[in-house]
Amino acid sequence: MKGLKDILPPFLRGKLAARLGIIILAVLIVEAISIVQYRYTRKLLDTELERRAELALTSSAQVISNTLKSAESTMQEHLWDIRSHLSEPDSMFSVTRRLIENNHYVVGGEIAFVPDYYPKKGRLFEPYAHKEDGGIVVKQLPDNDHDYTEHPAYIKTFETDDSSWSDPYFYGRGTDSVRLTTFTCPLHDDEGRFVAVCGLDIDLSWLSDTLNAHRLYPSSFGFLLTETGEPIVGNLSGQSDISGIVSLLDGDVSDSEQGGNIRMVRFKDDSGKGRATLYCTSMAEDPYWKVAMVSYDNEVYEPAYRMRLRNLLLSLLGVITLFYIVHLFARGERNLQKAQIEQARIGSELHVARDIQMEMLPKVFPPFPDRDDIDIFGSLEPAREVGGDLFDFFIRADKLFFCIGDVSGKGVPSAMLMAVTHSLFRLLSEHNDDPAVIVKAINDASCRDNETNMFVTFFVGVLDLQTGHMRYCNAGHDHPVVVAADTQDLPVVANFPMGVFEGIDFEAQECDLPTGSTLFLYTDGVTEAKDVTRKQFTKPRMVEVLKREAGADAETLVKSVGDEVRRFTEGAEQSDDLTMLAIRYLKEAGETGLGTLTLKNDVRQVTELGAFIKSVAARVGLPDKAARNLRLAVEEAVVNAMSYAYPAGTEGDVTIDAGSDGRTLRVRISDAGAPFDPTAVGDVDTALPAKDRPIGGLGIHLMQTLADGVEYRREDERNILTINKEILT
Repeated sequence: MKGLKDILPPFLRGKLAARLGIIILAVLIVEAISIVQYRYTRKLLDTELERRAELALTSSAQVISNTLKSAESTMQEHLWDIRSHLSEPDSMFSVTRRLIENNHYVVGGEIAFVPDYYPKKGRLFEPYAHKEDGGIVVKQLPDNDHDYTEHPAYIKTFETDDSSWSDPYFYGRGTDSVRLTTFTCPLHDDEGRFVAVCGLDIDLSWLSDTLNAHRLYPSSFGFLLTETGEPIVGNLSGQSDISGIVSLLDGDVSDSEQGGNIRMVRFKDDSGKGRATLYCTSMAEDPYWKVAMVSYDNEVYEPAYRMRLRNLLLSLLGVITLFYIVHLFARGERNLQKAQIEQARIGSELHVARDIQMEMLPKVFPPFPDRDDIDIFGSLEPAREVGGDLFDFFIRADKLFFCIGDVSGKGVPSAMLMAVTHSLFRLLSEHNDDPAVIVKAINDASCRDNETNMFVTFFVGVLDLQTGHMRYCNAGHDHPVVVAADTQDLPVVANFPMGVFEGIDFEAQECDLPTGSTLFLYTDGVTEAKDVTRKQFTKPRMVEVLKREAGADAETLVKSVGDEVRRFTEGAEQSDDLTMLAIRYLKEAGETGLGTLTLKNDVRQVTELGAFIKSVAARVGLPDKAARNLRLAVEEAVVNAMSYAYPAGTEGDVTIDAGSDGRTLRVRISDAGAPFDPTAVGDVDTALPAKDRPIGGLGIHLMQTLADGVEYRREDERNILTINKEILT
């Protein structure tokens, strides 16, 4: 019988063999992946089950321990009551009643006195109280058939003179029997003599619900053993006999593991449920009972079984699909050459488009060789032939206008929107100094006929080159970084990106750029650049480079970050445009006045001070916390001047003026009162109690604590106190 290959022409036989080889190889690879995935999934399930079992067992043990501890606490709380009534034997019955009435789990309590402690009561005297039919029955327990001095619990407590828990036992007969455990402790009189053994009986009927409150799987079940391995609570999940499972904890099982205080044993269940795992842990305190749990493999690994079956079906579907793909590939082989020719043509056109796009950006550095107050360098590396990032800058009226942006998406559409945004920035900035107005106008234009729903993150700044004062507006872009002695993010408001909503307003901000500092702007292609393992470069790594190069010129700063990104991503494909712009302000700074406020020496006028300090702090971009601290320090100084500078009944004034050199905000408080230097006041020992501290000095201490420096001088018959606050910290 001839096969398919035999009836085909010779020139097709090699191609058929190659295709079949590809399909067989694909099937083998898919199956190998399925096996590895199945084993890995089982390992994950084992780890998760062990973690959940440990958590469940530890939680159950803690609940049991806490419940038993509550009984111990009940006993300890009532020992004083028993001891205080030892001289009244008949009162022991009411004492015993009180012993059990306030604990839900306590069903009985007794006080077994040493023989002949109360001669009038006979040799043995044991008041006993127990709960019955919603009430409490109190009686004298010993009779001719009951000698408690021979009970193991009494003997153990008497001999050890210590409290202990008994192993659980059944009390009652037939269906009315309940499982109890007894907590016993010694009782001593005021002279320390052993006089009785006190006991509390705890109902253990709640244990079953506690151990199985949260089953890991439907057939999982928990049980409890004594310290010696005797079952306390069993037959909880239809298990007819757990003795075989319990024996595993004492036998030498080869596949058992000891991890921390959780023991794990693998075994085969004789009931026909297959392989299972037993987890067991011991309670940390007396009684040292063992909490155990059993789970069955068929339930644990059911997700893995389903996944394996699903993968098998998907593999079959994949083989069929692969065969079809190979068939289509063969049919389309002739079209490949045409596609390659077309791709070469498009690539050539994109190369031209890239050249045009790069021509739009600044490319001559340094851009202003005749100026010594500004140093600028920018760089843009598209991820594709054309990109969606942009940056630009120019000087008009001694002000530097600059921007950086990132268009959503990649390729030609992003490049077109980038070109439009760049042109609008140039056009609008030629006649407007307000960055918020510029951003709003570009946003409204970008929203019109924006059927592709593309948007642009954008940052626009206007830097006064004479004063270093900068106004800026951020439209959803990454925070620029101010590189100085203390490198930090420039505070920005999280406005919407451009192109999202038409007609919205954008908030502008202001700050003073310190001389010698560099404003570093970038797009997320820098911080989100990925290495071969898909790990991101991240902003902290970028900031570390900026700190290392603090003080360097703009070109060095940009190239250092770029080199670090390329080292990090070596071997990986560039996933996004890399765009950076560094602006270093070099003009020697002088102090800029920020306003003056004059108040009378009337503390009621202090309310005007808050708005003044808030306005000053906002102008220099002082963070909220620092602004609050400055306001408190200045208020303290002003109130002190109002209260003590002038004699009582004399009217005077207190003047507050503020200025900044771009790095430090200085607030000066002056008055024409009596000379007083608060900086000369000794330190206040705040560790002393209030009653032992001398009066005064705390306000000055607060002022010095909240400020970054306090200076005093006497000039022209006026006290001048200067409070300094660092702007960039």
